Amino acid sequence: MLGGLDRSVDETELQLREKLRAVEARFAGAAADDEPDDVRQRIMTCLAERSAEEVIDAKFSLDDPWTRRVLIALAKRYGLRAYRLPRQRRLTVVITGPESFIRDILMPEYNEMAQMLYDYLEVITERLVSDVFRVDEGAEGRSEAHRIDPEEGEEDPSE
Repeated sequence: MLGGLDRSVDETELQLREKLRAVEARFAGAAADDEPDDVRQRIMTCLAERSAEEVIDAKFSLDDPWTRRVLIALAKRYGLRAYRLPRQRRLTVVITGPESFIRDILMPEYNEMAQMLYDYLEVITERLVSDVFRVDEGAEGRSEAHRIDPEEGEEDPSE
């Protein structure tokens, strides 16, 4: 039933993987076609060069689990400590590392990757809605969408 969707998802996922690798390579100062382990090693070298700098605990509050997982995965990939203190909300992630590395490499890389993931999830969601519900929203459908106020049970006229 969704055979065509599966192939396009696979192609889209492969494209996303290539884009994510290219982002990491760019921040490492490497070529996009370099081996992932070589790219990671270049970033680890950059991190080691900054290890004498002030180490900070950078606190982030991330609303959705997908981007939170991306940030934690990047931190762990580079050997940074990612954690949450007792009684902190699940939305909170604290990363310990050199301030300049977090500011200049980790966060810009994370922001690009999180946006790519968001775009990917949006494409997949639109394909599923179109295929499963036989609805083609397009740009017009989104602009005419009405939100339902859960308190009132009525449409929100501001949308």
